[in-house]
Amino acid sequence: MSFKRAGSPVYRLGTTPRTLGGSAVAEILGIGARAAGAVPAIDYAALRAEIGALLAAHDAGFVLAAHDVSDGGTLVALAEMAFAADCTIGAQLECEPTLHGAFAESGSFVVEAADGAAFEALCRAHGAPFERLATTIAEGVLRGPGGFECALRDLYEAWSAPLRDFYADAVAETSG
Repeated sequence: MSFKRAGSPVYRLGTTPRTLGGSAVAEILGIGARAAGAVPAIDYAALRAEIGALLAAHDAGFVLAAHDVSDGGTLVALAEMAFAADCTIGAQLECEPTLHGAFAESGSFVVEAADGAAFEALCRAHGAPFERLATTIAEGVLRGPGGFECALRDLYEAWSAPLRDFYADAVAETSG
């Protein structure tokens, strides 16, 4: 799932729900069920098309890296792909992230493509919706328009600290 090289186009394969229902960000921000909206329904036909396109793109050698958009949403998936590349390859986002676009959870995928035009054509042939999200960069940041920029090392620390603390506490309990 790690980003492989700078200069690659990055896509979301699938759609983003217009709801934060059931998402981690809604829970963290204390957004009530009414404001967050319903948990997105699964469109099985669309999901089959997306998975078919992803598998065909992989078989054709168009996929350098891929990660599911689940826990945390699209922006978290992008960050996790950069973390897996040891925070040395980041991404320049095509548009400013919105709350729904960045954190809505769905059955979609983030894909680093080896050949953007070929990947797009394959997605169209499969009837799978896609959106260009970013271009990978040889910098340890996620950057977007409007001055949005996050250092990957800082994001990694915030992402990994709860797990590190949890496991340190668990080890201390079993050792004591």
